[in-house]
Amino acid sequence: MFRSRCFSSWLLIALALLSLTLLCLAREALAAEPPPNILFILTDDQRYDDIEHMPILQRELVGHGMLFERYFSNVSLCCPSRMSILRGQYAHNTGVLTNNEPNGGFGVAHTLGAENSTIGVWLHEHGYRTALIGKYLNGYPGNLGASYIPPGWDFWASSSIGNPYSEYNYTLNENGKLVQYGNSPEDYGTDVYTRKATEFIKSCSSERKPFFMYLAFYAPHAPATPAPRHMGLFKDAKIPRTPAFNQADVSKMPQYIQNLPPLSNQEIASADFYYGKRLRSLQAVDEAIETLCKTLAETNQLNNTYIVFAADNGYHLGQHRMRRGKMTAYDTDIHLPLIVRGPGVAAGVKAEALVGNIDLAPTFADLAGAKAPDFVDGRSMTPLLHGTGKTAKARTWREEFLVEHWQAGAGGRKRRAAGGQRISEAKCQHSPHCALQCAHLADCYCCDANSSNASMADHLDEQKYKSSEPRFELASYSEQERTELAQENADEESVQTTERAPEDLSTEPGQGGGQADTAAVGQPDVAAPKKRRPGGRRRSFGGAGGAPEFGPIPEYKAIRAPENTYVEYVTGEREFYRLIEDPFEVNNMTGDSGVKGLEEKFSQAIRRLSNHPASTVDQRRSE
Repeated sequence: MFRSRCFSSWLLIALALLSLTLLCLAREALAAEPPPNILFILTDDQRYDDIEHMPILQRELVGHGMLFERYFSNVSLCCPSRMSILRGQYAHNTGVLTNNEPNGGFGVAHTLGAENSTIGVWLHEHGYRTALIGKYLNGYPGNLGASYIPPGWDFWASSSIGNPYSEYNYTLNENGKLVQYGNSPEDYGTDVYTRKATEFIKSCSSERKPFFMYLAFYAPHAPATPAPRHMGLFKDAKIPRTPAFNQADVSKMPQYIQNLPPLSNQEIASADFYYGKRLRSLQAVDEAIETLCKTLAETNQLNNTYIVFAADNGYHLGQHRMRRGKMTAYDTDIHLPLIVRGPGVAAGVKAEALVGNIDLAPTFADLAGAKAPDFVDGRSMTPLLHGTGKTAKARTWREEFLVEHWQAGAGGRKRRAAGGQRISEAKCQHSPHCALQCAHLADCYCCDANSSNASMADHLDEQKYKSSEPRFELASYSEQERTELAQENADEESVQTTERAPEDLSTEPGQGGGQADTAAVGQPDVAAPKKRRPGGRRRSFGGAGGAPEFGPIPEYKAIRAPENTYVEYVTGEREFYRLIEDPFEVNNMTGDSGVKGLEEKFSQAIRRLSNHPASTVDQRRSE
């Protein structure tokens, strides 16, 4: 019996030692797992509902990942949104409020030193290989030279010369080397950026280093040029005719909406045509997703890569009588797609938690095992990604998200020098790209192909640039048409115009230059375009009694909650929408006794989120 007891004791000791050894080996194996890769795909001006027309995205990302149904942008404008994405801050904390100086654009971001601490810098310092391919910030590279590369990026391929919005005739700064691209099919921008991305993925695989890639396509930003292979698609596409489209009753809406006349038949036809162009331009992005997934699979990295798909801001096209544009607090402009696929992410889950673009940078840092700086306003979405479906659906994860809008400061023509002295901008810094604009606008504040958020970037180039849909030369326009294009598109940030879209002057293949798009949409009986004032552009102000005729969107601050939107304009006007009952935001309930308590709550939230410093803004809720 004594021997039996000794044997049992030794057996227990042996088993304990074996268990301890296995535990240590398991920990070592876990520690040896390579850090995850992060592939971030960003589109430009893409609405949430556009993803319905991207079948590959639906299959590869939505089907294998998590779709966030309540993802919003703090500012519905390119440069402020992208700076928030890069730094995880609300725009009032990044200091980049608009697309152009003196209160926005690349120049302000660089002057403020915002580039010195971005997600690229954080992950580069954490041992990741980092890449930025495609669009950076509006106005890049400013006066720093076409070969300038911001801190933190190991691989860089971004346009520094030309008009990349057209998808042709641009020059990329490729790691300091300037490479020109023309107007042949292989020069099509989306395809070029995809090829660069696959090359980077393969190089990181061979070097066995984790990567973070920021892949920013220009589609479907105007002029929404599709790849030649997609020219025949979506010919009969029409904008969804929701209650907000060409809204019938705008009597309860803000004054700038009330001032808008209903869309004409021609404007509706033009909007439908442009809607189809946008969808066509997204098909190359959709194909890029398949190419990137295959490349990751071929290099044995797909299962260890988070693929994140999002847009910088949305776009309205006929809703609330507005023509083409963004910058409002309506869901058309701020409600965006966000899809995440990757290790530990539940497949096919629709997350209801309220998230925003300020959450992307801290999430990327968390996934990589890096620490985000204390100035970050957002929060990591990792608990949602790796939690249960119930966690992802938790509406109390955040109760309020701040939405903001500023107009271009000081008329966009003056800024302060380092010593505080006011100095005037040069008449034109980027000739020849703005030569046409400056020929017609006195004291021109230049917004060239890289700095403009407006359609100026899409159409004005003194060189004879060509696009695939259609192929035309600006020189073929009459002087009157050139004047109209310049003045109609020079200030999208300040003026919502009712004139026909610039694409009305472009054509589908087989049509003569300068034809309206009515033939393309099959409506030969569309009313003729209205005659314009000399110069081709309606004045921003000057209606009866001095009221604005088609004025700018007033500056505002707003709260987007899971089921409500509340807006405060500098004009003193307010908007309140119950989104469960009124998803298209056509019944402004502000002032109703039933929502008074919520209005007071959201007004206080605006003050709290707007005024607190970055380190205390957007306080976390206890789960």
